[in-house]
Amino acid sequence: TVHSLNASVSKLPKALPKEPTGLKAVFVGMQMPQNKTKLCRDLEEYFTRAAEKVGSRVLHEVMFEAAAHTVDDYYEKMSDVQRNNLSQKITFGEDELKNIAFERENCTVMKDLEDVYRREDEAVLKLISALAEYYNYELQPYLDSQSLASKKIQHYSEQIKSPDLGERVKNESKEQHLYWGCLLMEAKDVIQKLYVEHKAEIVSIFQELIEQIKIDKHRFGAGAFDLVAAGRELLLYKELHAARVQLLQSKRNQLKQDKDKIEIQ
Repeated sequence: TVHSLNASVSKLPKALPKEPTGLKAVFVGMQMPQNKTKLCRDLEEYFTRAAEKVGSRVLHEVMFEAAAHTVDDYYEKMSDVQRNNLSQKITFGEDELKNIAFERENCTVMKDLEDVYRREDEAVLKLISALAEYYNYELQPYLDSQSLASKKIQHYSEQIKSPDLGERVKNESKEQHLYWGCLLMEAKDVIQKLYVEHKAEIVSIFQELIEQIKIDKHRFGAGAFDLVAAGRELLLYKELHAARVQLLQSKRNQLKQDKDKIEIQ
């Protein structure tokens, strides 16, 4: 226990159930005290003090059995959970759009599609938002790496140029400069790849919406369609063109980056 590692850390709150033992009882459905709010606050205070005394790493190792679950494993699993949650949001958004698309079959006149279009537009916004969340989450570690690598490269560049440093330090700085340069290129590669993937997803969404618009127009006639959805059609084309521009820009940046890598080699 944490108390056995550091006597200044108090033992777990006495209000915890005795069976099976201690903290595990909270998670396995044993009988709990009636005043759960107080118990949760006591646990929060306990873990805060314990982390201050022994450090968060030791606390995690004690809680999750270091031999089987390291702190890195814990955070990796939490990262997977977060990624899965974001992926599920995307899946939910895609399923919602599919369900709305099926409702078109029940529409007998163009007027019936007004509500379908409204809910479809809302679902598209949710899906685009979910995609943004997912790709921002995927991008962040590489953006952090890019920022850190850029700072390191600048630091070692200054050391290489410094007249106050000896050859040994400069040679070591050159090695580090090369290392961080490679890391920077790898981070940029992944960043551009994710940008392209993200923009391609957006383009695909609007392409599918416009294809469905064409089907609706053919089914109900251009005149009836224009009375109800001409404005929406125009907006969808604008969104598609804007998304295509962003996709092309991302692809161009990706190609430029590949060209720069070839020139460096």
